[in-house]
Amino acid sequence: MRCTTKLGGDNNYLNNLTTSPLVIRMKDYSARQISSPVNFADSGSTITPKAWIYNYGTYDGIDVPVLFYIVGTTYIDTQYVSLNAGDSVEQNFDDFIVNIQRGTYVMRC
Repeated sequence: MRCTTKLGGDNNYLNNLTTSPLVIRMKDYSARQISSPVNFADSGSTITPKAWIYNYGTYDGIDVPVLFYIVGTTYIDTQYVSLNAGDSVEQNFDDFIVNIQRGTYVMRC
């Protein structure tokens, strides 16, 4: 940033300008990959959903809510993640017992 003054007849023009850096911070958390379950789950089994969470932002995030849900079921879980800028973590979610109809389900995080 830059700020200057312009006064006609100013005897000391060297003190008319100041500059200062401006840092624009950005919040940007992302679910990068669902790592569990992968492809298949057996009926009656218990799975622990997991996903890689990444902080693409320019500053640290504290207790950012991350939701994992399985479309077509009642499963939804929220975990809170704290990450430094540029870091990632594989986050575990609450267990899910596979007692649903056979078929294909979409997982979202």
